[in-house]
Amino acid sequence: MDHGSAPAASPGAPKRVPERFGRFVLSIEKVGESYRARVADSPQGKSQAVSLAPAAVSTIAAAGPHRGSWELSPPGGGDRQSLEQAGDALFQAVFTDDVATAFRTSLDGMRRRGWGLCVHIQLDGAPGAVHWPWEALWDREARAFLADISDVPVVRSFSVKPQVTAVGPGSTPLQILGMLPRPQGSVALSGDREWRAIEEHLGDLVEGGRVAIERVEPATLGNLGRRLEEGPCDVLHVIAHGQPGVGGLAAGAVELEGESRAPDWVSGTELSRALERPSTPRLVVLSSCYGAASAPHDAFDGLAQQLITRGVPAVVAMRTRIRDKAAVTFASALYRHLSRGRSVEAAMIEARRELGLSKDRAEWSIPVLYLRKDDEDGSTQLLAPVVEDGAGGWGAGLGKSRAARWVAAVVAAAALGWFGWARLASSPSPPSSVPPMSVPARLVPVTPESVTPAPSEACPAPSGVRDMEFALIEPGTVEIEGQTLTVEKAYCTAKKELSRRDYKAIYGHYPWRDGGRNPLWPASNMTVAEAREGAALLNVREPGANYRVPTRIQWEFAARAGATTRFFFGDDAAELSTRGRCGDDRGFTNVGSYPPNAWGLHDVHGNVAELVEWDAELTAEARQAQSENKIQRMGGHFENALDNCSFDAVSTIDDRRKDGESGLRLIRDPVSVPQS
Repeated sequence: MDHGSAPAASPGAPKRVPERFGRFVLSIEKVGESYRARVADSPQGKSQAVSLAPAAVSTIAAAGPHRGSWELSPPGGGDRQSLEQAGDALFQAVFTDDVATAFRTSLDGMRRRGWGLCVHIQLDGAPGAVHWPWEALWDREARAFLADISDVPVVRSFSVKPQVTAVGPGSTPLQILGMLPRPQGSVALSGDREWRAIEEHLGDLVEGGRVAIERVEPATLGNLGRRLEEGPCDVLHVIAHGQPGVGGLAAGAVELEGESRAPDWVSGTELSRALERPSTPRLVVLSSCYGAASAPHDAFDGLAQQLITRGVPAVVAMRTRIRDKAAVTFASALYRHLSRGRSVEAAMIEARRELGLSKDRAEWSIPVLYLRKDDEDGSTQLLAPVVEDGAGGWGAGLGKSRAARWVAAVVAAAALGWFGWARLASSPSPPSSVPPMSVPARLVPVTPESVTPAPSEACPAPSGVRDMEFALIEPGTVEIEGQTLTVEKAYCTAKKELSRRDYKAIYGHYPWRDGGRNPLWPASNMTVAEAREGAALLNVREPGANYRVPTRIQWEFAARAGATTRFFFGDDAAELSTRGRCGDDRGFTNVGSYPPNAWGLHDVHGNVAELVEWDAELTAEARQAQSENKIQRMGGHFENALDNCSFDAVSTIDDRRKDGESGLRLIRDPVSVPQS
């Protein structure tokens, strides 16, 4: 029998995965040279300790932690019969006497309530048993692996509870943060291909707003910590080399990027420290070698184990190597079910089941779930369950019909677009607050008081967007070819380039069909007319805000933030590798990926070239260019040479054709300017 096929269900087993689970905590301890098992907690209470037969233990552990017959090595080449034999020996050794009675009675009781029973294996008292195939426990009565039964997830946990504040379920979308380090000099992984495949699998959920995917780039420990300071993250997905511990590092190690992309082996302790933020991920997925391994003498000495004991609620790691395709199938299924509000336990069952039905079905038992449970029942929720009828949004009250929701969205978008067009057609071009500008421009240094971030009450973001925060830009002066000009009025500038998900929120559609379908990439392929339309649509929502495309001088005044150099950070173009996406053929990066300037604006160099309006008073050359439908773009884009991302480099293109590297950063009027 192929273990990818559906196993025979145990008596009373439900056909669907339940949403809530009781806990059956099985503690494994080593006493001298022998092992014993006891039920530390269950719906039926505790049990007396049961000694494991030495012969059974020898059968399971004889071949060592990484070369046992039950290990699937090479990946995908595992012997199902050997896995079943090892799982059967383990089950028969552990589930005897009082342990077996407590398990059967607890499972029957949970099923009568419509719940499942989550089997927690506690191994901190028996480090050597970490490498036993607990996910392959074979129940003769059910004729199935426990982990493959629809209501009996098998997870690993610890008796020691971290001193952290419990985190309740968040709201859609599921925020997935990727770490794909590519240090120079290391053996190349297929991480980019694996990540793109995951994005492809989740593309419909991204477009539907249930999943949001972004990457930390460069993939350094410091950048990870800074990203987690900025906002929420539900899942951290790491695709990297791993080792059980190098150079004396405890708690295992994973290879990230260091300075100048040099290899940086980070211990589990150091990775845990980076995650200790208000927005600690509630699930970490380690797609790396040795992620679930631990030292023979210390069950806490491992990557996954350290993350759990330092406060991460759930960690998925691989107990041995896994094929790329299998990793993609598993991760995509896991995230799809999590995005629907399924618990981690339920999503894990579904993901293993889907992997078991795939071409790589021999690898279904490789993913290991470590879980920190603080409550007595229920489940580990990352997201609140999704309301399918669209209550509270466009299409509310139309039931679960996908077609009805689609029609409602089209009608609403069309109506919004008509009102925006009507306002745009009847409105003059936004006036410029400053005189004309020629190149090169140099700003007069500003006082420190003018580089403080804008109060939110002065520069509020429009409703319905997620990435569009604004910074207050105070009046100042600019020197152009020896002439000192004045920016007379304060204005608010978006801190980030317009993201694709904010584009969809404003325009009502998502026009990109690229391979990644990443909603956190910048909106691209835009024209000035399209940019003006977006501003008009926002002005329909918020009359009086005067959203608009900045003039070149407004853009550069804000982007420089008082700098008089070629870049906001100085004159050395080599520093752009850590300050902006330029001279880099990897494509777009997520908006806000690079450090901000002194006024809080991210990515002013590279990524997308940002559209600007002509200034009000034009030179003869500028008037000629405008008459030819030429437009200006600032900051350069990811493919530009480094020098072409400086403030001195301005590109002028024909606005009658779309350009893939053209994006947008809007400005608006402040609600009020704080008095000094």
